[in-house]
Amino acid sequence: MVDIQCPHCEEGIELEDDVFGLFVCPHCDEDFAWEDDGYDEDVSNSGHKGFTNPLMAIVGFFILLVAVIVGFTFDSIGGVLAAVVIFGIGIGVLFTAGIMALLRK
Repeated sequence: MVDIQCPHCEEGIELEDDVFGLFVCPHCDEDFAWEDDGYDEDVSNSGHKGFTNPLMAIVGFFILLVAVIVGFTFDSIGGVLAAVVIFGIGIGVLFTAGIMALLRK
């Protein structure tokens, strides 16, 4: 257990160890946040350096290029639909590469 003081009424409050978040003071019914002072991880994306898997990004851009070539090569509706599907796959690969990069940070 950890003993803290309410930031509003300054009454003593007991909280479980390793419990953090938003709480309501049992004395004054005001909300307060309790955070781990030892947790000092930077959660911003300022250090993000782009794709961490460049091969996946290259594959995504290559798929987009193929979609453009297919779209200009075939004049039929089937060619256009194929280009749209291929383009969607390329966007999906790039989106996945971006999400993976954010999760690895």
